[in-house]
Amino acid sequence: MTKPYSLKKCRQVFKEAVMRHKKLMHRLSSDLLASFEHSLEELNKAIVAKDSDSARMHAFEVEQFLQAHGKKNLFDHSKEFVVAIILALIIAALVRQMWFELYEIPSGSMRPTFRESDRVFVFKDSFCINKPFETAHFYFQPDLVKHGSIVVITGDKLDLPDVDTVYFGLFPGKRRYVKRVCGKDGDILYFYGGKIYGIDKEGREITSLLEDDNFRPLEHIPFITFEGKVAEHDQIIVLSHMNIPLANIEMTNRGRLIGKMIDSDVPFGKTWGIDNFAMCRLLEPSELPQEARRLSYSTKEAKLYLELKHHPTLPDLGRPPSREGFNLLETNRTWIGLDNAHLHTLIDNLYTARFFVRKGYAYHYTPEGPDLKSGGVYLDKLVPDGCYEFINGVAYEIGFGAITHTLPPTHPLYPQRLKVLKTLYNSGIDFYPISTKSEESGRFPARYAYFRDGTLYTLGKPLFEKGDPSLARFQEKESQREKLDSRYAAFLDRGPPLKDGHLDKEFIRTYGLPIKEKHYLLLGDNHAMSNDSRFFGAVPQKNLQGSPALIFWPPGDRWGRPSQPSYPFFRASNMFILTTALIVGGISLWLLQRRTSHKTFQKRKTRRIKKQNL
Repeated sequence: MTKPYSLKKCRQVFKEAVMRHKKLMHRLSSDLLASFEHSLEELNKAIVAKDSDSARMHAFEVEQFLQAHGKKNLFDHSKEFVVAIILALIIAALVRQMWFELYEIPSGSMRPTFRESDRVFVFKDSFCINKPFETAHFYFQPDLVKHGSIVVITGDKLDLPDVDTVYFGLFPGKRRYVKRVCGKDGDILYFYGGKIYGIDKEGREITSLLEDDNFRPLEHIPFITFEGKVAEHDQIIVLSHMNIPLANIEMTNRGRLIGKMIDSDVPFGKTWGIDNFAMCRLLEPSELPQEARRLSYSTKEAKLYLELKHHPTLPDLGRPPSREGFNLLETNRTWIGLDNAHLHTLIDNLYTARFFVRKGYAYHYTPEGPDLKSGGVYLDKLVPDGCYEFINGVAYEIGFGAITHTLPPTHPLYPQRLKVLKTLYNSGIDFYPISTKSEESGRFPARYAYFRDGTLYTLGKPLFEKGDPSLARFQEKESQREKLDSRYAAFLDRGPPLKDGHLDKEFIRTYGLPIKEKHYLLLGDNHAMSNDSRFFGAVPQKNLQGSPALIFWPPGDRWGRPSQPSYPFFRASNMFILTTALIVGGISLWLLQRRTSHKTFQKRKTRRIKKQNL
């Protein structure tokens, strides 16, 4: 009884039998081989004549013959499997290097655009044609890399730890990172008010940094800590920002610190606008230092205080090194009281890193689970165990597949007590305990404050609006303190780098950050949790490998194209890759058709008969 095969299935049987015919020529006797070839000829005739009944009958005969005389042995199966795996790996590696790849976001450095464990589709031909297995390009189109573009970079030869990896368990490579382009070669950039002001290499104002929708919701801070990256060479401490050595600090014979700038007449704190920003943390009234009380910063209305560390300067001969090791620089401290309205503003805008809760303690998030070695910080025993995060004041629980669920306002994770708010603000980035004892200078978290047009911001949102009476009293006190103490620099709004209503280009050239030729300044959208150009410096052009084009997991309102300038479909790199893929695919199909065609079978059969008759 024949199987109910269609003509399409009969063609597949014929093609598979033709491919097997080559090996069977060396295994079968002449009579068996002739019988097999006759069946194949009859099957082909039936297929050409579109005789379904006859084709089914002969297809069944061919399959029966192969079952009886042409079974693959273990070696055949193993060889086919190994060859298929090797070819698949090579193709996958080439596609991944040059065309596209699926990428999982490992950290929160690009929030809110990408969150931890997001899956994104990355085009490798967005603006270049990469050389496979190298940090280099066959072709690069710099005009397509715009301010605001999101790029995937390789960590090759960047000042980053643990960049080596292996892809598909076979190919050595470098880890990849996702960042946003904030500066291009020839740009000079200055930071004020969480924004970036700049001019390009032609001296034109870069308006997109301020006006483009890709930048408008973001804030940018020009440092991670005031000290930046600290390294010691020959008993001299070198402080670097943007991976550029800015200053040396050395200890004198009397055990005192003295610092000086390297190749710059610009004071340390004025570099790139660092003085426009403060590092900050929350204090309870009982933790307010005596200096703050003496200077009348304390108020009866304050429930908590925002402590601001600002205006870093290089040490002179006036003091020994800090016992805690956090403060190589001289800094100023000031305090501003927060009443109930300000605390509600903090709660409504609170954001944190993703974190785990275990038995009331919050721990730093890793894809493998909570980082229990960090010790964690205590929140509240009423908070159920789970994985959570805060974004713009809303708490989320992270479920299976990194799918987020909004928590109701009654959930115990929301800060109902001042201690919980203080903990989430001070430790909510790395969930490492922050000491705020008044007798310790201590470590400040990656929380920042700055003025923009008279309004004081933190968490990227206004905390004290311009004209707020509390802010006005604070500013007056700061001005008075600066007049009375020549060493104190008040934390006030110095204003954006404008002159007569226009960008002050000379000011930018004097105090701004220049970007080297064929380099890009890449920053994370979430400055508090981003290891970016502030640490490893401007990235060489050759390290740029492609651009994320689509968020495809998890489902939700963020699904789709991320916020960045679009790339034209008809771009040289895309056309080349697509054309190459079509040509390679077409040639592969042609070769497969040729190997399984009746014409190939006839040639092979004719050669066999001639050889047999010699």
